[in-house]
Amino acid sequence: MSIIIYHKNLKILAQNKITPEDGGDIKYYQNIGARLIMTGLKKNQKLDKQIKYYKNFVKIIQNQKLYKIKSDDKDNYVCCVLALWKLGIYDPYDADSPIFISPRRRR
Repeated sequence: MSIIIYHKNLKILAQNKITPEDGGDIKYYQNIGARLIMTGLKKNQKLDKQIKYYKNFVKIIQNQKLYKIKSDDKDNYVCCVLALWKLGIYDPYDADSPIFISPRRRR
């Protein structure tokens, strides 16, 4: 099982296997998004304002060429996508979302 974050046109930007070190569960990645949301709430940023910011950042990164994205921006992009997934904006099984959770491989 792995989690895949896409750039526009379904180009893979980040891919991580879900391992026992992560708890063997997708909750580890949901907690990353939740921590970003909680950090914003601690800084008195309302939830609707955070959603607009995260969506805007995702849109800005998707409008850039893949090879021009800095590693810090890539990390922030992944965190924003995970936060929007945690908030229910993105669905990993929706074709329009930049996140996908692949099922376990069967041998």
